[in-house]
Amino acid sequence: MVLSKLNLNDAFTNVAIDDAGISEDFMDLATNLVVSRRNGILSGSVALVSVDQDDTQADVAVGLVKALASINQSVALVNANLRSSWTPQIPNFTSLNLQSVLDSGQVDDDTTNVIVSPADSVPNPIATLESDGFSALIRSMEAGRNFVVVSTPALMPLGDAKAVLGTVKNAILIIHRRQTRARNLKNGLTVLNALHTNVIGYVTVE
Repeated sequence: MVLSKLNLNDAFTNVAIDDAGISEDFMDLATNLVVSRRNGILSGSVALVSVDQDDTQADVAVGLVKALASINQSVALVNANLRSSWTPQIPNFTSLNLQSVLDSGQVDDDTTNVIVSPADSVPNPIATLESDGFSALIRSMEAGRNFVVVSTPALMPLGDAKAVLGTVKNAILIIHRRQTRARNLKNGLTVLNALHTNVIGYVTVE
């Protein structure tokens, strides 16, 4: 996979990702987010959104979270794809079960860097993502951390990602150079605009 840096201003040169470490592009992506937050462009949570149905946003989320943690940012990763039980393993991160956290209504403040993910598929994902409990979870994690990174399902055709964007108002759009169709991208941007989502940049992958 090849990743472009976050396009807050211009597109940058692609650099191959080293799965064993943190690529230069991920470090620049993380640094740009930190600067944007300090400048008031970005609040504490951001969703990774794709118009294509695959797991790329999950891969990008892991790379971004690792990069943020490496520059001493406290960060939470939330897997909002409730139709799967994907839970990445990241050193020095505590893994929490989404349903348990929603039931308790809080995340332990001692667990600064966390991964929140469903242990099993959730029967009604949209209702869960639209719930007051999920919104309260995001707000509580924002209060105790520099960043909350939310990996969403594909923007279309299901409504799961749109439910997430009812709570998380910042997004990074993931575009596949060889897969994303212009029509799907246009439709996706229309949806994001209708949701009043702050699209702060995009990442291109191959």
